Amino acid sequence: MALPPHKKLPPPQLESEPVEVRLGDDGGTVTLMTTAEGAFTLDGEAFVGGAENPVEGEGGRQYVLTFADGTWTAAFLPTEVMIDLGISGTTVTLATTEAGGWSRDGEAFSSGTIVQGGTNAATGAANEYEVTFADGNWTSTYRPARMTIGGTGGLEAIAREDGSGFDAGD
Repeated sequence: MALPPHKKLPPPQLESEPVEVRLGDDGGTVTLMTTAEGAFTLDGEAFVGGAENPVEGEGGRQYVLTFADGTWTAAFLPTEVMIDLGISGTTVTLATTEAGGWSRDGEAFSSGTIVQGGTNAATGAANEYEVTFADGNWTSTYRPARMTIGGTGGLEAIAREDGSGFDAGD
C-alpha cells in the first residue's frame, strides 16, 4: 500500500550504541555513546575528544582520545614536573609514565638519581644534585665535590655550590 504523496514517513530513529575505548595498558576503558546525529557523548555530555578534553582512566591517569577513520584511540597524557637544581639555574623535567613511574627524556628515572647542573667555577666541573621523591614532591639536594687536603689527616676541601671556593670539613 502506497502512502499519499503529501504524507512522508519520518526518518528512522537510530538507537544510541555504546563504543568502548581501551585506555592504554593500565587505564581501563571508557564507554562513549553514539547519537542519532552520528556524534558521541560521554556521561550524557557531548564529546569530541582531543588534547583539550582528556578523559580520566584508572588510577587518575589522563588520556587523550582521538577519532580517525571511524575508530577511537587513546593516548596516555603524561604529567610533567620541573625541578630546579639548586642555584645552578638548571632544571630537570620529569614526566609520569602510564605504569606509574617517572621518566626523563624517555628514560626511566627514580628517586635518588644523581644529575648534573651548571658548572662550578671552583672545580671546573658540573655541580651534582641528588633528585629525590618524598611526600608527593620532587626535590634536589646539592652534593658538593670533595677533595682530600694532603697532609691534614683527612681534612677535605668541600666545593661551595655557588663556585666561590671551598670550605674545609671532614
